[in-house]
Amino acid sequence: MDYSEGSSTCSEWVCLNKIKKTTNIDYNKLILVNVRIDREGSVRNSRPCKSCESLLKALQPKKVYYTNDNGEFEEYL
Repeated sequence: MDYSEGSSTCSEWVCLNKIKKTTNIDYNKLILVNVRIDREGSVRNSRPCKSCESLLKALQPKKVYYTNDNGEFEEYL
């Protein structure tokens, strides 16, 4: 699936849905790393949206990392 053409599906949802369909992984052992890179190649904010925050709270992965506006990693949860 190519997300560069304006798809609005969140990467967290896509990732967790694919894991659910293909494995029997325990979400409590999962470390999720989300990075957003813009068209110029700069790292941008990839913090989970409100819907994904609810999904992550329900599934309780071990750790979630995302990039902030400065291109640095932050830990979520």
